[in-house]
Amino acid sequence: MDWAIGRGARRRRSLLAFTVIAALVAEPLSPLAEDAPPAPSAAQGAAPAPQAPAETAAPAEEPAPAFTSAELEQLLAPIALYPDALLAQILPASAYPVQIIQAQRWLDKNKDKVANNDFSWIDQQNWDPAVKALARFPTVIKKMGDDLDWTTDLGDAAVNQPQDVADMIQALRQKAEAAGVLKSTKEQKVVMSSADNRNVISIESADPSTIYVPTYDPVAVYQPTAASAVAPLLAFGTAVGVGALWAGRYWNWGTGAIYPPVWAGYPGWRAPYAGWRPGQPACPGGRCGNVNIGNDINIGNNVKPWRPNADYRPGMGSKPGIGANRPGGIGRPGGVGGVGGVGGVGGVGGVGGVGGPGRPGGVGGVGGVGGPGRPGGVGGVGGVGGPGRPGGAGGVGGGLAVSAATAPVAVRRPTGR
Repeated sequence: MDWAIGRGARRRRSLLAFTVIAALVAEPLSPLAEDAPPAPSAAQGAAPAPQAPAETAAPAEEPAPAFTSAELEQLLAPIALYPDALLAQILPASAYPVQIIQAQRWLDKNKDKVANNDFSWIDQQNWDPAVKALARFPTVIKKMGDDLDWTTDLGDAAVNQPQDVADMIQALRQKAEAAGVLKSTKEQKVVMSSADNRNVISIESADPSTIYVPTYDPVAVYQPTAASAVAPLLAFGTAVGVGALWAGRYWNWGTGAIYPPVWAGYPGWRAPYAGWRPGQPACPGGRCGNVNIGNDINIGNNVKPWRPNADYRPGMGSKPGIGANRPGGIGRPGGVGGVGGVGGVGGVGGVGGVGGPGRPGGVGGVGGVGGPGRPGGVGGVGGVGGPGRPGGAGGVGGGLAVSAATAPVAVRRPTGR
Protein backbone atom coordinates (compact mmCIF):
# COMPACT_ATOMS: atom_id res chain seq x y z
CA MET A 1 0.00 0.00 0.00
CA ASP A 2 2.86 2.41 0.81
CA TRP A 3 4.34 2.01 -2.65
CA ALA A 4 0.94 2.72 -4.21
CA ILE A 5 0.56 5.88 -2.12
CA GLY A 6 4.09 6.96 -2.96
CA ARG A 7 3.49 6.40 -6.63
CA GLY A 8 0.26 8.36 -6.46
CA ALA A 9 2.01 11.18 -4.65
CA ARG A 10 4.76 11.31 -7.25
CA ARG A 11 2.16 11.35 -10.00
CA ARG A 12 0.31 14.19 -8.30
CA ARG A 13 3.56 16.16 -7.90
CA SER A 14 4.31 15.66 -11.58
CA LEU A 15 0.84 16.82 -12.55
CA LEU A 16 1.16 19.78 -10.24
CA ALA A 17 4.47 20.80 -11.73
CA PHE A 18 3.03 20.47 -15.22
CA THR A 19 0.00 22.58 -14.22
CA VAL A 20 2.21 25.32 -12.79
CA ILE A 21 4.38 25.46 -15.90
CA ALA A 22 1.30 25.51 -18.13
CA ALA A 23 -0.19 28.33 -16.08
CA LEU A 24 2.99 30.40 -16.29
CA VAL A 25 3.15 29.97 -20.03
CA ALA A 26 -0.57 30.68 -20.52
CA GLU A 27 -0.77 33.67 -18.15
CA PRO A 28 0.19 36.33 -20.73
CA LEU A 29 -2.56 34.99 -22.99
CA SER A 30 -5.41 35.34 -20.48
CA PRO A 31 -6.19 39.01 -21.30
CA LEU A 32 -6.49 38.03 -24.95
CA ALA A 33 -9.02 35.41 -24.11
CA GLU A 34 -11.07 37.52 -21.67
CA ASP A 35 -11.01 41.13 -22.85
CA ALA A 36 -8.72 41.88 -25.75
CA PRO A 37 -7.56 45.54 -25.80
CA PRO A 38 -7.85 47.56 -29.02
CA ALA A 39 -5.00 47.30 -31.48
CA PRO A 40 -2.37 50.07 -31.08
CA SER A 41 -2.58 52.94 -33.53
CA ALA A 42 0.07 53.59 -36.12
CA ALA A 43 1.31 56.58 -34.05
CA GLN A 44 1.75 54.46 -31.01
CA GLY A 45 3.59 51.83 -32.96
CA ALA A 46 3.30 48.10 -32.70
CA ALA A 47 4.26 46.43 -29.48
CA PRO A 48 7.74 44.90 -29.57
CA ALA A 49 7.75 41.23 -30.39
CA PRO A 50 8.63 39.01 -27.45
CA GLN A 51 12.19 37.78 -27.52
CA ALA A 52 12.63 34.09 -28.06
CA PRO A 53 14.10 32.45 -24.97
CA ALA A 54 17.64 31.25 -25.26
CA GLU A 55 17.96 27.57 -26.14
CA THR A 56 19.33 25.26 -23.54
CA ALA A 57 22.70 23.91 -24.58
CA ALA A 58 22.63 20.19 -25.30
CA PRO A 59 24.88 18.10 -23.09
CA ALA A 60 28.19 17.02 -24.54
CA GLU A 61 27.88 13.78 -26.47
CA GLU A 62 29.59 10.88 -24.79
CA PRO A 63 31.70 8.58 -26.95
CA ALA A 64 30.11 5.25 -27.78
CA PRO A 65 31.54 2.22 -25.99
CA ALA A 66 34.31 0.37 -27.82
CA PHE A 67 36.39 -2.78 -27.41
CA THR A 68 39.88 -2.32 -26.02
CA SER A 69 42.96 -3.85 -27.63
CA ALA A 70 43.03 -6.57 -24.98
CA GLU A 71 39.38 -7.42 -25.63
CA LEU A 72 39.91 -7.49 -29.39
CA GLU A 73 42.89 -9.80 -28.96
CA GLN A 74 40.76 -12.21 -26.96
CA LEU A 75 37.94 -12.07 -29.53
CA LEU A 76 40.14 -12.57 -32.61
CA ALA A 77 42.80 -14.98 -31.33
CA PRO A 78 40.66 -18.11 -32.11
CA ILE A 79 40.19 -17.16 -35.80
CA ALA A 80 43.06 -14.81 -36.77
CA LEU A 81 44.97 -17.70 -38.39
CA TYR A 82 42.03 -18.76 -40.58
CA PRO A 83 42.43 -18.27 -44.34
CA ASP A 84 41.63 -14.76 -45.50
CA ALA A 85 38.57 -15.77 -47.53
CA LEU A 86 37.04 -17.83 -44.71
CA LEU A 87 37.69 -15.05 -42.22
CA ALA A 88 36.00 -12.62 -44.63
CA GLN A 89 32.84 -14.75 -44.31
CA ILE A 90 33.01 -15.34 -40.54
CA LEU A 91 33.19 -11.69 -39.51
CA PRO A 92 30.13 -10.56 -41.52
CA ALA A 93 28.16 -13.65 -40.44
CA SER A 94 28.92 -12.93 -36.78
CA ALA A 95 26.72 -9.83 -37.02
CA TYR A 96 23.67 -12.14 -37.17
CA PRO A 97 23.80 -14.55 -34.21
CA VAL A 98 20.12 -15.46 -34.57
CA GLN A 99 20.71 -16.64 -38.14
CA ILE A 100 23.75 -18.60 -36.95
CA ILE A 101 21.55 -20.46 -34.43
CA GLN A 102 18.92 -21.17 -37.10
CA ALA A 103 21.58 -22.56 -39.44
CA GLN A 104 23.07 -24.69 -36.67
CA ARG A 105 19.69 -26.23 -35.82
CA TRP A 106 19.03 -27.09 -39.44
CA LEU A 107 22.47 -28.68 -39.82
CA ASP A 108 21.92 -30.76 -36.68
CA LYS A 109 18.53 -32.02 -37.89
CA ASN A 110 19.51 -32.69 -41.52
CA LYS A 111 22.80 -34.57 -41.38
CA ASP A 112 21.78 -36.73 -44.32
CA LYS A 113 21.32 -33.69 -46.54
CA VAL A 114 24.59 -32.20 -45.32
CA ALA A 115 26.35 -35.45 -46.24
CA ASN A 116 24.90 -35.13 -49.75
CA ASN A 117 25.88 -31.44 -49.96
CA ASP A 118 22.22 -30.48 -50.27
CA PHE A 119 21.91 -26.96 -48.85
CA SER A 120 18.95 -25.90 -50.97
CA TRP A 121 16.78 -25.12 -47.94
CA ILE A 122 19.49 -22.87 -46.46
CA ASP A 123 19.97 -21.07 -49.77
CA GLN A 124 16.25 -20.18 -49.86
CA GLN A 125 16.33 -18.39 -46.50
CA ASN A 126 16.33 -14.62 -46.22
CA TRP A 127 19.68 -14.58 -44.42
CA ASP A 128 22.89 -12.73 -45.00
CA PRO A 129 24.81 -14.52 -47.78
CA ALA A 130 27.82 -14.95 -45.49
CA VAL A 131 25.70 -17.11 -43.13
CA LYS A 132 24.52 -19.26 -46.05
CA ALA A 133 28.08 -19.67 -47.30
CA LEU A 134 29.29 -20.70 -43.83
CA ALA A 135 26.63 -23.42 -43.67
CA ARG A 136 29.03 -25.42 -45.87
CA PHE A 137 31.38 -25.37 -42.86
CA PRO A 138 29.36 -27.07 -40.07
CA THR A 139 32.29 -27.02 -37.63
CA VAL A 140 32.56 -23.24 -37.97
CA ILE A 141 28.79 -22.76 -37.52
CA LYS A 142 28.92 -24.97 -34.42
CA LYS A 143 31.83 -23.00 -32.99
CA MET A 144 29.87 -19.77 -33.41
CA GLY A 145 26.55 -21.17 -32.21
CA ASP A 146 28.00 -22.78 -29.10
CA ASP A 147 29.42 -19.46 -27.88
CA LEU A 148 26.86 -16.79 -28.72
CA ASP A 149 28.44 -14.24 -26.35
CA TRP A 150 31.68 -14.44 -28.31
CA THR A 151 29.88 -14.38 -31.66
CA THR A 152 27.77 -11.35 -30.72
CA ASP A 153 30.77 -9.34 -29.54
CA LEU A 154 32.73 -10.39 -32.62
CA GLY A 155 29.96 -9.03 -34.84
CA ASP A 156 29.80 -5.73 -32.95
CA ALA A 157 33.56 -5.33 -33.28
CA ALA A 158 33.57 -6.17 -37.00
CA VAL A 159 30.79 -3.66 -37.76
CA ASN A 160 31.84 -0.78 -35.53
CA GLN A 161 35.65 -1.12 -35.30
CA PRO A 162 36.73 -2.60 -38.66
CA GLN A 163 40.14 -0.92 -38.68
CA ASP A 164 40.92 -2.05 -35.13
CA VAL A 165 39.85 -5.58 -36.06
CA ALA A 166 42.11 -5.63 -39.14
CA ASP A 167 45.06 -4.28 -37.12
CA MET A 168 44.62 -6.94 -34.42
CA ILE A 169 44.41 -9.76 -36.99
CA GLN A 170 47.73 -8.67 -38.46
CA ALA A 171 49.31 -8.29 -35.01
CA LEU A 172 48.28 -11.83 -34.05
CA ARG A 173 49.53 -13.27 -37.32
CA GLN A 174 52.87 -11.59 -36.83
CA LYS A 175 53.10 -13.16 -33.37
CA ALA A 176 52.36 -16.62 -34.73
CA GLU A 177 54.78 -16.15 -37.65
CA ALA A 178 57.55 -14.95 -35.34
CA ALA A 179 56.96 -18.01 -33.12
CA GLY A 180 57.42 -20.30 -36.14
CA VAL A 181 53.83 -21.58 -36.02
CA LEU A 182 52.33 -19.77 -39.00
CA LYS A 183 54.00 -20.99 -42.18
CA SER A 184 53.16 -22.46 -45.57
CA THR A 185 52.00 -26.09 -45.68
CA LYS A 186 50.38 -28.38 -48.21
CA GLU A 187 47.02 -26.95 -47.10
CA GLN A 188 47.79 -23.23 -47.17
CA LYS A 189 50.21 -20.56 -48.34
CA VAL A 190 51.45 -17.82 -46.03
CA VAL A 191 52.34 -14.76 -48.09
CA MET A 192 54.27 -11.74 -46.80
CA SER A 193 53.64 -8.54 -48.73
CA SER A 194 53.37 -4.79 -48.43
CA ALA A 195 49.92 -3.27 -48.79
CA ASP A 196 48.41 0.01 -47.68
CA ASN A 197 51.84 1.21 -46.49
CA ARG A 198 52.27 -1.66 -44.07
CA ASN A 199 53.57 -5.22 -43.93
CA VAL A 200 50.72 -7.65 -44.40
CA ILE A 201 50.50 -11.41 -43.80
CA SER A 202 47.96 -13.13 -46.05
CA ILE A 203 46.83 -16.72 -45.68
CA GLU A 204 45.75 -18.34 -48.94
CA SER A 205 44.68 -21.84 -49.90
CA ALA A 206 47.12 -24.11 -51.68
CA ASP A 207 44.18 -25.17 -53.88
CA PRO A 208 42.02 -22.19 -54.90
CA SER A 209 38.85 -24.31 -55.02
CA THR A 210 39.05 -25.79 -51.51
CA ILE A 211 39.54 -24.54 -47.98
CA TYR A 212 40.98 -26.24 -44.92
CA VAL A 213 39.73 -25.02 -41.54
CA PRO A 214 42.65 -24.89 -39.11
CA THR A 215 42.39 -25.95 -35.47
CA TYR A 216 44.70 -24.62 -32.80
CA ASP A 217 45.02 -23.54 -29.19
CA PRO A 218 44.41 -19.75 -29.20
CA VAL A 219 46.92 -19.29 -26.37
CA ALA A 220 49.78 -21.68 -27.16
CA VAL A 221 49.88 -20.85 -30.86
CA TYR A 222 50.95 -17.26 -30.21
CA GLN A 223 53.27 -17.94 -27.28
CA PRO A 224 54.47 -21.53 -27.61
CA THR A 225 56.44 -23.15 -24.80
CA ALA A 226 58.91 -26.02 -24.95
CA ALA A 227 56.21 -28.40 -23.76
CA SER A 228 53.58 -27.20 -26.25
CA ALA A 229 55.97 -27.25 -29.22
CA VAL A 230 56.31 -31.05 -29.15
CA ALA A 231 53.17 -31.60 -31.27
CA PRO A 232 52.11 -29.45 -34.25
CA LEU A 233 50.26 -26.39 -32.92
CA LEU A 234 48.36 -25.83 -36.16
CA ALA A 235 46.31 -28.72 -37.57
CA PHE A 236 43.82 -28.97 -40.43
CA GLY A 237 40.57 -30.82 -40.93
CA THR A 238 38.90 -32.07 -44.08
CA ALA A 239 38.98 -29.83 -47.13
CA VAL A 240 35.72 -28.11 -48.08
CA GLY A 241 35.01 -27.40 -51.74
CA VAL A 242 33.58 -23.93 -52.21
CA GLY A 243 32.89 -24.14 -55.92
CA ALA A 244 34.82 -20.98 -56.71
CA LEU A 245 38.26 -19.62 -57.21
CA TRP A 246 38.84 -17.68 -54.06
CA ALA A 247 42.47 -16.68 -54.45
CA GLY A 248 42.41 -12.90 -54.30
CA ARG A 249 42.30 -9.90 -52.04
CA TYR A 250 39.43 -9.83 -49.59
CA TRP A 251 40.63 -7.14 -47.23
CA ASN A 252 41.56 -3.52 -47.30
CA TRP A 253 44.01 -3.71 -44.44
CA GLY A 254 44.30 0.07 -44.39
CA THR A 255 40.62 0.65 -43.62
CA GLY A 256 39.42 -2.74 -42.42
CA ALA A 257 36.86 -3.04 -45.24
CA ILE A 258 35.89 -6.64 -46.02
CA TYR A 259 35.18 -8.00 -49.50
CA PRO A 260 33.66 -11.48 -48.95
CA PRO A 261 34.19 -13.99 -51.75
CA VAL A 262 31.06 -15.03 -53.60
CA TRP A 263 30.58 -18.67 -52.68
CA ALA A 264 27.61 -21.00 -52.96
CA GLY A 265 24.83 -19.34 -50.98
CA TYR A 266 25.36 -15.89 -52.52
CA PRO A 267 22.73 -14.57 -54.94
CA GLY A 268 25.33 -14.01 -57.67
CA TRP A 269 26.87 -17.45 -57.41
CA ARG A 270 26.44 -20.10 -60.07
CA ALA A 271 28.15 -23.42 -60.66
CA PRO A 272 31.60 -23.04 -62.25
CA TYR A 273 30.62 -25.37 -65.08
CA ALA A 274 27.81 -27.68 -66.12
CA GLY A 275 27.65 -30.82 -64.03
CA TRP A 276 29.67 -29.38 -61.12
CA ARG A 277 28.79 -30.66 -57.67
CA PRO A 278 30.06 -29.54 -54.25
CA GLY A 279 33.39 -31.12 -53.44
CA GLN A 280 34.58 -31.18 -57.04
CA PRO A 281 37.31 -28.85 -58.35
CA ALA A 282 36.12 -25.43 -59.42
CA CYS A 283 37.84 -25.79 -62.77
CA PRO A 284 37.52 -28.90 -64.95
CA GLY A 285 40.87 -30.52 -65.47
CA GLY A 286 42.47 -28.08 -63.03
CA ARG A 287 42.82 -25.40 -65.74
CA CYS A 288 41.04 -22.18 -64.81
CA GLY A 289 40.60 -19.04 -66.79
CA ASN A 290 39.01 -15.82 -65.64
CA VAL A 291 35.82 -17.39 -64.39
CA ASN A 292 33.09 -14.99 -63.33
CA ILE A 293 30.44 -16.23 -60.92
CA GLY A 294 28.44 -13.08 -60.33
CA ASN A 295 26.84 -10.25 -62.18
CA ASP A 296 29.56 -7.75 -61.37
CA ILE A 297 31.83 -9.71 -59.05
CA ASN A 298 34.91 -11.57 -60.21
CA ILE A 299 35.90 -14.58 -58.15
CA GLY A 300 38.22 -13.41 -55.40
CA ASN A 301 37.72 -9.77 -56.32
CA ASN A 302 34.45 -8.64 -54.78
CA VAL A 303 34.05 -5.00 -55.77
CA LYS A 304 31.40 -4.38 -53.12
CA PRO A 305 32.55 -4.05 -49.51
CA TRP A 306 30.29 -5.72 -47.01
CA ARG A 307 27.81 -3.63 -45.05
CA PRO A 308 25.40 -4.91 -42.39
CA ASN A 309 21.72 -4.94 -43.27
CA ALA A 310 18.67 -4.12 -41.15
CA ASP A 311 18.84 -7.49 -39.36
CA TYR A 312 21.95 -6.38 -37.47
CA ARG A 313 21.18 -5.34 -33.88
CA PRO A 314 24.09 -3.47 -32.27
CA GLY A 315 24.89 -3.59 -28.58
CA MET A 316 23.31 -6.96 -27.78
CA GLY A 317 26.55 -8.31 -26.28
CA SER A 318 28.93 -6.95 -23.66
CA LYS A 319 28.96 -3.40 -25.11
CA PRO A 320 25.45 -1.93 -24.87
CA GLY A 321 25.32 1.31 -26.83
CA ILE A 322 28.04 0.39 -29.29
CA GLY A 323 27.15 1.58 -32.78
CA ALA A 324 24.95 4.43 -31.53
CA ASN A 325 27.01 6.96 -33.49
CA ARG A 326 27.64 4.72 -36.49
CA PRO A 327 26.38 6.18 -39.78
CA GLY A 328 23.05 4.55 -40.43
CA GLY A 329 22.95 3.18 -36.91
CA ILE A 330 20.60 3.99 -34.08
CA GLY A 331 21.00 7.61 -33.01
CA ARG A 332 21.81 8.62 -29.47
CA PRO A 333 19.03 10.28 -27.40
CA GLY A 334 18.74 13.99 -28.12
CA GLY A 335 19.50 16.65 -25.56
CA VAL A 336 16.93 18.64 -23.60
CA GLY A 337 15.14 21.12 -25.84
CA GLY A 338 14.93 24.83 -25.10
CA VAL A 339 11.87 26.51 -23.60
CA GLY A 340 9.16 26.93 -26.19
CA GLY A 341 7.85 30.34 -27.23
CA VAL A 342 4.44 31.75 -26.31
CA GLY A 343 1.71 29.89 -28.09
CA GLY A 344 -1.01 31.58 -30.15
CA VAL A 345 -4.66 31.93 -29.19
CA GLY A 346 -6.40 28.61 -29.30
CA GLY A 347 -9.30 27.95 -31.65
CA VAL A 348 -12.88 27.20 -30.65
CA GLY A 349 -13.09 23.92 -28.86
CA GLY A 350 -15.14 21.06 -30.20
CA VAL A 351 -18.32 19.70 -28.62
CA GLY A 352 -17.59 17.97 -25.36
CA GLY A 353 -18.13 14.27 -25.04
CA VAL A 354 -20.69 12.57 -22.81
CA GLY A 355 -19.81 13.00 -19.15
CA GLY A 356 -18.86 10.01 -17.07
CA PRO A 357 -20.89 8.63 -14.14
CA GLY A 358 -21.28 11.03 -11.20
CA ARG A 359 -19.52 10.43 -7.92
CA PRO A 360 -21.57 9.09 -4.89
CA GLY A 361 -23.57 11.78 -3.02
CA GLY A 362 -22.63 13.01 0.46
CA VAL A 363 -24.39 12.21 3.79
CA GLY A 364 -27.92 13.72 4.04
CA GLY A 365 -28.75 16.50 6.53
CA VAL A 366 -30.96 16.21 9.70
CA GLY A 367 -34.67 15.70 8.92
CA GLY A 368 -37.32 18.33 9.86
CA VAL A 369 -40.10 18.04 12.54
CA GLY A 370 -42.82 15.59 11.58
CA GLY A 371 -46.42 16.80 10.85
CA PRO A 372 -49.62 15.92 12.95
CA GLY A 373 -50.55 12.30 12.98
CA ARG A 374 -53.66 11.06 11.17
CA PRO A 375 -56.76 9.84 13.20
CA GLY A 376 -56.42 6.35 14.53
CA GLY A 377 -58.48 3.54 13.06
CA VAL A 378 -61.17 1.37 14.73
CA GLY A 379 -59.70 -0.80 17.45
CA GLY A 380 -59.86 -4.53 17.13
CA VAL A 381 -61.79 -6.96 19.36
CA GLY A 382 -60.37 -7.09 22.87
CA GLY A 383 -58.79 -10.25 24.11
CA VAL A 384 -59.88 -12.44 27.03
CA GLY A 385 -59.39 -10.71 30.34
CA GLY A 386 -56.97 -12.09 32.81
CA PRO A 387 -57.92 -13.54 36.23
CA GLY A 388 -59.31 -11.04 38.74
CA ARG A 389 -57.32 -9.80 41.66
CA PRO A 390 -58.18 -11.23 45.15
CA GLY A 391 -61.08 -9.45 46.93
CA GLY A 392 -60.61 -7.29 49.99
CA ALA A 393 -61.44 -8.27 53.61
CA GLY A 394 -65.18 -8.42 54.47
CA GLY A 395 -66.84 -5.87 56.80
CA VAL A 396 -68.12 -6.54 60.38
CA GLY A 397 -71.40 -8.43 60.31
CA GLY A 398 -74.71 -7.11 61.96
CA GLY A 399 -77.29 -9.02 64.27
CA LEU A 400 -78.54 -12.46 63.24
CA ALA A 401 -81.64 -11.99 61.19
CA VAL A 402 -83.87 -14.81 60.38
CA SER A 403 -85.02 -14.84 56.95
CA ALA A 404 -88.28 -16.11 55.87
CA ALA A 405 -86.60 -18.88 54.20
CA THR A 406 -84.86 -20.06 57.28
CA ALA A 407 -87.74 -19.41 59.89
CA PRO A 408 -89.30 -22.49 61.43
CA VAL A 409 -92.54 -23.54 59.81
CA ALA A 410 -95.46 -24.58 62.01
CA VAL A 411 -96.71 -28.04 61.11
CA ARG A 412 -100.35 -28.48 61.15
CA ARG A 413 -101.29 -31.83 62.36
CA PRO A 414 -104.36 -33.42 60.83
CA THR A 415 -107.41 -34.07 62.98
CA GLY A 416 -108.45 -37.56 63.86
CA ARG A 417 -110.96 -39.52 61.98
